Amino acid sequence: MHKYFLIFLVFFLFGLHLSAQVEYGTITYIRTSQVNVDAGQGETVNKELKEMMAKMAASGAFTDTYLATFTPDGFNFVEQEKEHSRNQMETAGGMTIVVETGPANLTHHHTDVKAGTVTNTDYIFDKQFLVSGETETIDWTLTKEKISPSEATAGLDLLVATGISATTGDTLRAGYAPSLPVQVGPKNYFGLPGAIITLEVKNGSRNYRYQATGISLSGEPLSITPPSEGKAIGQEKFRKEWKKRQGSVKRMMIRGVQ
Repeated sequence: MHKYFLIFLVFFLFGLHLSAQVEYGTITYIRTSQVNVDAGQGETVNKELKEMMAKMAASGAFTDTYLATFTPDGFNFVEQEKEHSRNQMETAGGMTIVVETGPANLTHHHTDVKAGTVTNTDYIFDKQFLVSGETETIDWTLTKEKISPSEATAGLDLLVATGISATTGDTLRAGYAPSLPVQVGPKNYFGLPGAIITLEVKNGSRNYRYQATGISLSGEPLSITPPSEGKAIGQEKFRKEWKKRQGSVKRMMIRGVQ
């Protein structure tokens, strides 16, 4: 309890001293995933699988960490390594289901705000792609809703904006910090009058929540470099390739063996 109070106090005091001159820094985010799965083997198996997935979620198996580095020209959003875990379940019907998390395939999203372009390292299963294209313009709606400072907001006052991605259909709900007037957010999302501190992304069974857990400002310039590895592909073609295997991706590499 004391630990969380001190973390909140540090973030709160930090938030009081943010200025409009901020240009460089890093933000650590965690992403929690809401996984809805259907093994296609009946109600009993689905129930057992959901119970196992709930236990894994509680242990942090579906929580990933990212580091965003921002500059006046753009930002990087890089997935951090995590420990590999493997969970196996024997169902009442005699099926063995294996769920593995902690992928070695780490994503790297680079957004050039000035040029209006993105360059990302992303994957379809284990195949690496270098995805490039233009930044997506989200038609954000700035609501009047406010979120008071807390550990969940990195100690900052937030305002809420909502939007829908025209390319993916994702429904977005962002908490942004006007006191941190920089263009940065999870993945390639930006375009609000302040850093995106929290972001909910919803699209059917593929739901995520990003939350900033640490902020570090730099008085010295920081450099950001776009990724360069992977098979070069445009954004639209990559989305089509991903959609072809969407069913398998949604199962998050759940493998059923008779």
